[in-house]
Amino acid sequence: MSYVEVEQFSLREGASREAFLEADAAVQVWSYLSRPGLARRTTAVAPDGEILVTTVLFGTSPSPSPSPSPAPPPPSARAALADLIDAASYRCAVYDLLD
Repeated sequence: MSYVEVEQFSLREGASREAFLEADAAVQVWSYLSRPGLARRTTAVAPDGEILVTTVLFGTSPSPSPSPSPAPPPPSARAALADLIDAASYRCAVYDLLD
């Protein structure tokens, strides 16, 4: 079985897209090297600036509640990304694939 993590958020006021792209790239590298079962991770942005990160993983979805990652990135990468996100806007959901 496989599952998809969906994270949605906005950048905090004053955070630059360039800084976000740099921090997201560091987490992306960690994802591909360290996340067990990773199939794909994609970051996208809506016209209003909201950011969507989808991560497809092989394996059983985390239980009981969704989390952005069962094995968090190194503290420096996590902190750099978290500092750019408007925490009040952050949402995460996990979906099991039907096939």
